[in-house]
Amino acid sequence: MPHSLQNKLKEIAIYSDNFYKMALIYLRIASKMPAIPMGETGIGKTALIDLLSKIMGYQYIKLDVHAGIQKEQILEKVD
Repeated sequence: MPHSLQNKLKEIAIYSDNFYKMALIYLRIASKMPAIPMGETGIGKTALIDLLSKIMGYQYIKLDVHAGIQKEQILEKVD
């Protein structure tokens, strides 16, 4: 395990609800389905995905979806 990941894991408490969320996201990724976390600002969506990607050794595509986003911008990222 990379040194920076070991440090990151020491800083984060993974409770059962976060573990469950990570497992569900992993299953979607393994099935080649998109995973779209939703929720209020600051609840840890990006941190959870960042940690999961580091554990799994994957890179992920981050796309901030908002009212002004265009279809072409989404397709640009996922194609």
